[in-house]
Amino acid sequence: MSIRPAEIWAGMRARVRALPKDTRKAWQWDMATGILAGLYQGAIWTFVMRVARADLRVSSEQMAWIAAAPAAGYLFATVWARQMEGRAKLPFVYWTWLVARGLFLLTPLVRTREQYVALVCITPLLFSVSTPAYTAIMKDIYADRHRGRLMSAVRVAMNTVTLVTALVVGRWMDAGLDYRWVFCAGGVFGALSAFTFSRIPVPKPTHVHDASIGTMAFVRDTLAILLRNPGYRWFTASVFISGFGNLMATTLY
Repeated sequence: MSIRPAEIWAGMRARVRALPKDTRKAWQWDMATGILAGLYQGAIWTFVMRVARADLRVSSEQMAWIAAAPAAGYLFATVWARQMEGRAKLPFVYWTWLVARGLFLLTPLVRTREQYVALVCITPLLFSVSTPAYTAIMKDIYADRHRGRLMSAVRVAMNTVTLVTALVVGRWMDAGLDYRWVFCAGGVFGALSAFTFSRIPVPKPTHVHDASIGTMAFVRDTLAILLRNPGYRWFTASVFISGFGNLMATTLY
């Protein structure tokens, strides 16, 4: 016996209504953020490398800079985590997303490949500031029993929108639409995603921050987890190896 789409939709709505009120509200805003982020990513990041190589003829070294920029930003993740300790985490996400994604509103002003490379390199560097805060917020707004399902639903929606947007935008660009205006429109959706994320109700921090711990001491203590936790050490090694391989492949691609 087949299940009708209407029955699936009704079941999903029932599960959402069964969530605690604060969790449901947070998920609704998170879902709106994911959809807008999908529009942003599908319109911009799907075509960043294609525009760089095919339209602007950037050099191999510049392609390497574009590929390495996100990884370079994440090298400072522990420092950003230290800066958010004991503070409201939402502003870290809101302002970095607003600035990083909103920078693409300046794309119509780009005239040289150097300007283009600078823009697409600065954006992920700024965006990396939000990563530790975003991870902490997800833990704060979703209970352990709900987190996996709710976050995966947002990811499915975001990637679906990304795929559809990329297909549509790709046809438009093949028809002659200037990438500058495409990226500018994507920047609008990116900035809107920062606003919708800022609407998520986040509980206030409950733990007391030890301000006496300096940044370097915090970094050393964080790295010491690799020595104390074998499981996390192997997990980190696998992420490092796969990330390094992806970095090389992306540059060649």
